Amino acid sequence: MNESNEERTRAGMILEKSFVIIVREIVRLIVLCLWCIIGFFFWVPLLLRMVAYFTWSIAVSSFTGVSMAKGQKGLDRAIRFYALGFKNINYAVTHGSVADESAPSFRAGFLSGILPDLAFTVLFWVVLGLIYGIIMIDIPQISTFIADLIDFIKTYFSEQVE
Repeated sequence: MNESNEERTRAGMILEKSFVIIVREIVRLIVLCLWCIIGFFFWVPLLLRMVAYFTWSIAVSSFTGVSMAKGQKGLDRAIRFYALGFKNINYAVTHGSVADESAPSFRAGFLSGILPDLAFTVLFWVVLGLIYGIIMIDIPQISTFIADLIDFIKTYFSEQVE
């Protein structure tokens, strides 16, 4: 009787471990698919910006002799950004958490550090959408909307005063 309990316990542990592995791999696949899209949309503008920055640092270095190490470092980080996302996902899923003491925590200071990158990314894709006609702006319709909004506000406040 004792052996059958041990076998059931062992079978239960194997089943639990198999279930955890299956769920972990499904989560990994979902996160990898999301990173394929989200990471790419961050990587392209970052890479473009760092190529421009590196080119500028080469020009400045050529004229002044100032080191272009900061430009080289930025370009290297930009090139590695997309692949590093996949590496971090695989590491986190395989080894549990990515406990790095030097990694910034999610606080207001952390957000202020990535806010310029986020703003540039949004601006990049909006401008690209405008150039290729994916995003269309109807200026006359916007001006009519603003005029109607101003009339509504004037009417609303004039009724409040009376």
